[in-house]
Amino acid sequence: MIAPEICDDGTDDGIGCAQGCLGVNPLYTCTPGSVTGPSVCTPICGDGIIINPPEICDDHNTVNNDGCSSICQIETGWTCVS
Repeated sequence: MIAPEICDDGTDDGIGCAQGCLGVNPLYTCTPGSVTGPSVCTPICGDGIIINPPEICDDHNTVNNDGCSSICQIETGWTCVS
C-alpha cells in the first residue's frame, strides 16, 4: 500500500515538503496542495535556524524595529553581517 501524500510542492528535494511528500519540512509552513495546484511552502520567519529566500535575515523573532523585520527583511537604517 502506498502512503498518502501529505504535502506536495512539485519537487522531492525536501525543501518545503519533506521527501516522499509524507510531511512538511519543520523549517517551513506549507499550504495544502489540491488538484488545481501544488502545496506552497515558505520558510518560517523568526525561527532563527536558517535563512531561505524570501528571507534576508532571521533574528529569532518577528519584532519590528530591531534590524530584522517581522517578515525577515532588513529594515531601513540597519546593516546585517552574516
